[in-house]
Amino acid sequence: MPIQTIAVINLLTELELKYGEPTQPFLVAPFWPGAYAIFNKKSPIYGIYPSYTRSAKIQLQEINRLSSAQISFSIISNYALDGKDSLRFKNTHQVLYRYISDNFKRIEMQHSEGREIYISTKPSN
Repeated sequence: MPIQTIAVINLLTELELKYGEPTQPFLVAPFWPGAYAIFNKKSPIYGIYPSYTRSAKIQLQEINRLSSAQISFSIISNYALDGKDSLRFKNTHQVLYRYISDNFKRIEMQHSEGREIYISTKPSN
């Protein structure tokens, strides 16, 4: 297994242990849809690999799903896909990105370079 994959799995494991709940999903975007299978969790949104621009209407539908799911944390990889700044998640999903950054607390963690980590500030059920 590539060392980068191991680092991602280790980061997700640490987040799941520290902030996760067995009944709560998390969000990874736009990469790593396999994380849901590794942790036996369902994606809280319909688009499990949200790499390309979606309309505001579709993003609002995803926000409704995300809100209903009550995620415990989120990892946003804000890389420039194919080296194009326009394909960063914050640019392709501006409405959804704004919702996450406005409603969750951003934290810093070791080995999270290039990734934005957000945790829920709401108590879990």
